[in-house]
Amino acid sequence: MLSCWLQLVNHGIDSSFLEKLETEVQEFFNLPMKEKQKLWQRSGEFEGFGQVNIVSENQKLDWGDMFILTTEPIRSRKSHLFSKLPPPFRYESCC
Repeated sequence: MLSCWLQLVNHGIDSSFLEKLETEVQEFFNLPMKEKQKLWQRSGEFEGFGQVNIVSENQKLDWGDMFILTTEPIRSRKSHLFSKLPPPFRYESCC
């Protein structure tokens, strides 16, 4: 089962754009693993495709893939990730 969770802060973005984004995110997670691994998290970074890190031996394990990407401010973007994004994610349609 695939579930999608998006967090947008102070967005003011049209709901149709958000619906399209959710669809594209679901399509990303349906890609073959080989394609998703192009966006694999680098050691010591939390952005990219991968799994949640275990920080405690007492932490309950709940497996799930994730993809984290900072888009703004531009100086915070990870260029090694943006250059490998699938085409739908590269389209800039906002303000």
